[in-house]
Amino acid sequence: MKIGTFVTILGLFLVLMSCGCVEEEKSSSNATETKAMQVSTVSTNAETTSSYSVDFDLRNMVGFNDNAITANDIEEFIHEKYPSSPMLNEANIGTCFIVAGQSNNVNPAFLVATACLEGGFGTLGWAASHPECHNTFGYGIPNGSTSPDDFNCMDSWCAMVQKVASVIAHGTNYYSQGRYTISQVRAKYAADPNADSIASLMNELYTFSINHKLASLSTSIAADQTPTTNVQAHPVSEEKIVAGTLLQQLNCSQYRGVWSVAFSPDGNKLAASSYEGPLLIWDIASGTELQTLETYDFYGFRLAFSPDGSKLAAVTIGSMGRILIYDVNSGEKLQWIDHWAILPAFRPSGTELVTSDGDNTIYIWDVIRGTNLETLYTETNRTMAQAISLDGSKLAACNYDERTVSIWDTTNGVKLQEIELNHPADFAAFSIDGSKLALHSMLRDEISIWDVKSGTKLREFNLKDNSGSRLSPLAFSPDGSKLAAVTVGSFDKILIYDVNSGEKLLDLKLNSTLKQLLNGPYAIAFSLDSSKLAIGQNDGYVPIWAV
Repeated sequence: MKIGTFVTILGLFLVLMSCGCVEEEKSSSNATETKAMQVSTVSTNAETTSSYSVDFDLRNMVGFNDNAITANDIEEFIHEKYPSSPMLNEANIGTCFIVAGQSNNVNPAFLVATACLEGGFGTLGWAASHPECHNTFGYGIPNGSTSPDDFNCMDSWCAMVQKVASVIAHGTNYYSQGRYTISQVRAKYAADPNADSIASLMNELYTFSINHKLASLSTSIAADQTPTTNVQAHPVSEEKIVAGTLLQQLNCSQYRGVWSVAFSPDGNKLAASSYEGPLLIWDIASGTELQTLETYDFYGFRLAFSPDGSKLAAVTIGSMGRILIYDVNSGEKLQWIDHWAILPAFRPSGTELVTSDGDNTIYIWDVIRGTNLETLYTETNRTMAQAISLDGSKLAACNYDERTVSIWDTTNGVKLQEIELNHPADFAAFSIDGSKLALHSMLRDEISIWDVKSGTKLREFNLKDNSGSRLSPLAFSPDGSKLAAVTVGSFDKILIYDVNSGEKLLDLKLNSTLKQLLNGPYAIAFSLDSSKLAIGQNDGYVPIWAV
């Protein structure tokens, strides 16, 4: 019998059992029925999803579009295969695999399988002999006696995951040469392990993830069925954190207000720029200020962490321009570039920074040397809003007069798409993989989501019930499932929408004791695991909410 069939029968059996409960047990019965239906849904998805094969196109996000494979599943899989893997000592390594894969359009399961079969998640062969290189992919290692160098070594496991994904997507040997399938990529990458082994392990990861979910749900159902007595027990346990819970409140009110916020890739740190002071970096869990970074009398910064979290880029948006690059751990200023810019984004390599001047020019910078590598000119003028994708590969420019949105490839300056609007857009935001673009029009009181490739509108959210308010910038959650906005004015709220269904998941009024706002919140950012939302406020407070 298939696993899915067995668990479906188990779920229906438990639903039938719950139907005989007495009146005071109905709520428990309903919960059990819901969980049983979840088991049925998971098992159905497991049977209907296509398997990975050697001809599988790695640009297809099977297993991740529907969250069949989660970051926790990947970490549990690593532990199952190699319990002593040093990768497990690095926070959020599962999230790193998913973010690296999705942002580079390389199926993350392929990265996991390669990391496992090439170097046993850091426990075998060259990977174990040179732990300082964090290379479990065999990348840049022709043989076992290869010496460590800048080519085959990175500062962290996450940085190496990012590098391998970037090389496949943007290097000269794979996607750029039309090599998209597992067999095509592995034939060029390395003959051993072969494509069949990689595809087999990807399927193993998928099956492991489904079984992991089934086991969790079945355990939960079994717990619901445990007989209870009238004796009141008061066990000490962690309270489940629900959406809308205030997790932390950071304070830089002595510097008047917050202009921009950004989470580090590992989700442990938050950076914020202020109106009249330095850049600050906090440890989120403790609320401890880790770094105070001097900005040399400039203010109004947008921020971006490098993919490995080791560097922080800050750009001014005032009349005088600076691009500043800092070492996150030491606080040292690595680069000072005299240039006016409004949007920064690191390329996946972490050595190049993409910026926009807010009008019609895109600049590519060498982060190490502080030099301009390339300047690309677009045809966009009088832009009301701009957005840059996480990997810096796409720029969206909203033309106020023409009521259009132009999307540009920042690698070559080619216009990828032009979307005609009925009303001008005031804010824009890319999804983490760059496949979707969210726009807000204050004239129409609506948010719309567009498919970047086809230029078609996917969904629209009407905001008329928040009339009298205006929006702060938008933000997609990294897993692509949520869209966040903060209304300010008559109504100060956090609004979270389900991207696929359009359902409003959270409508939270901001706490008046925290606000003391001049013009409302200015900045929002999701953590990379999509569980937290930070809001930079004009009063200098940065509340972090569970979402």
